[in-house]
Amino acid sequence: MRSADGAEIITVEGLAADDADRTLHPLQAAFKRHFALQCGFCTAGILMAATEYLDETTAGGARPPDEDEVRRLLSGHLCRCTGYEPIVAAIAEVATALQLTGIEPADIEPAETEIDRMPPGGAEPSP
Repeated sequence: MRSADGAEIITVEGLAADDADRTLHPLQAAFKRHFALQCGFCTAGILMAATEYLDETTAGGARPPDEDEVRRLLSGHLCRCTGYEPIVAAIAEVATALQLTGIEPADIEPAETEIDRMPPGGAEPSP
């Protein structure tokens, strides 16, 4: 039996910044940009697995995982809504950004993008 006593436990809610706006972690923001979530049933598990996976595989400037590697990561998760394509795209985007910036995955600061500032329902209609 394992014990959590004294261990640090991070949940999906802990990925967002601890600021007043609860700014999304880059993976959360990428999922939002790519519409990589719908019902939300699988989202927390995939985000946590992807976060740990990127921490392990891209640390120290290693190359980002390729599509097959991301799909292997996802093979243990069941998503009935998205067809996985947007999930793979979101994870690949963040992995590539990590490689290009040289930032260690654990040091990623949550990011706010234009889509994060959109009102509920999307962008305002054009006049």
